[in-house]
Amino acid sequence: ANIVNFFGAGQEQGIPFFAMEFIDGFSAATLVKQRGKLSVGDALYIVQQSAEAMSYACTHKVVHRDIKPENIMLSRQGQIKITDLGLAKPLEGSDLDLTDSGTVMGSPKYMAPEQSRNPKQIDHRADIYALGGVLYFLLTGEEPFKGATAMELLLAKEKRAFLPARRLNNEVPARLDLLIDKALRSEEHTSELQSL
Repeated sequence: ANIVNFFGAGQEQGIPFFAMEFIDGFSAATLVKQRGKLSVGDALYIVQQSAEAMSYACTHKVVHRDIKPENIMLSRQGQIKITDLGLAKPLEGSDLDLTDSGTVMGSPKYMAPEQSRNPKQIDHRADIYALGGVLYFLLTGEEPFKGATAMELLLAKEKRAFLPARRLNNEVPARLDLLIDKALRSEEHTSELQSL
């Protein structure tokens, strides 16, 4: 229910097309631009619904690879929809993977460090990392990592150089700050999330 519905694809007079559900609403990025930052309850609602979509995708052995506020839509009825599955990849059946070797796919601000190193060899943990960054953004109005260039951004992620969300929003509970911190770790550490 939290993934945009896809109806079909084809060609018409030599022009390729695909048809998907229309979502009457706006993105999480737009919401933060309007409000500055969200309440803890609103941010958790968006992330919880997004996590359910990601869990469904993981159960079906698919990783999204481009989770970011612009790809999380809110309908006017309050439903959350994950969109833009153009970079989604099956976890099995590498013949379906269209990513070229050495090609970085995704949005650098939310992409897990391992995804920038080798986008073919990632799994659901890359989406967990990105969703942790989204939660941080929703709660603070800022991306967790900053850099003037893609390399600076990657180095900040490797060093885990970000302010705790509580420093930017004192309404963030300590346990939620810990969850964000653990989500924003590289893949070898994200299994720790299961203990929270």
